[in-house]
Amino acid sequence: MAATALAIQAVPHGGLAPVAYSTPTQTTGHTTPCGPDVVLIVKVASGGPLNVDLHMPGAVDSIPVATPAGAAAPSRRVAAANGDNIIPVPAEVYADPVTGLCTFDLGAGFATSTIASVRSA
Repeated sequence: MAATALAIQAVPHGGLAPVAYSTPTQTTGHTTPCGPDVVLIVKVASGGPLNVDLHMPGAVDSIPVATPAGAAAPSRRVAAANGDNIIPVPAEVYADPVTGLCTFDLGAGFATSTIASVRSA
């Protein structure tokens, strides 16, 4: 199955209700747009933490980025807790130099999670 390619949902001044979530079908290769006001929302329903590995270029500010144990690439690992987790995705940190998107992977337990990308309008 294909990875999930999220589109940004713009939140107007009056608010956004409800957020349209996507259900991932695999662990690797998901993408979201990046930006100073863009966040990735990971809703975890499994009760336990879900690893979210946000891929990063090999270096940020000339500092090498490590690859967490079990991750596919240099990444920042976020242990998403049960419920809604809001993860900022600024382009200067997470943008792929070719696509401009943030690629991320989800750990075991991804099947009970949903994901969305939002930004303020």
